[in-house]
Amino acid sequence: MCPSRTDMATVMPFAAIEKAGGPVKAPVLGSGFHTSLGKESRAQTLQNGKRQIHNLGSQLQLNQHCLDTAFNFFKMVVSKHLTRGRKMTHVIAACLYLVCRTEGTPHMLLDLSDLLQVNVYILGKTFLLLARELCINAPAVGKSYLRVIRLKFHFYWGLL
Repeated sequence: MCPSRTDMATVMPFAAIEKAGGPVKAPVLGSGFHTSLGKESRAQTLQNGKRQIHNLGSQLQLNQHCLDTAFNFFKMVVSKHLTRGRKMTHVIAACLYLVCRTEGTPHMLLDLSDLLQVNVYILGKTFLLLARELCINAPAVGKSYLRVIRLKFHFYWGLL
């Protein structure tokens, strides 16, 4: 059952204002609402990301150049909105691993997985997505690197 015109004025105050000839205004979200909230949030995300990159990078004993490069990758990821729906620690680890691959440091994704106590396949999926979306061709690992992987694998599973 539809309300009558007189009932509409009591149900919807905007209809009464419009009927009186006054301007129709959108409801105000409150005086505490900031339109620049997105910029502040992005700055906070970058600040937290930089701090986490330095914490995790220092545990891996990466030099300052590698940490700066990882932060640059992280800024690109944030600007392309690739952090949405992903855990920050996964994105940070993927950025650090991108640096490890491009700079040729002897770190594996398994090292980051152990530090963060995260499934290595989840980190690998995040790494591959970021590498593809940022158009970064991470160099393939060499034979000497594969020997290191084999040794770490045997050590990890207690086969040595």
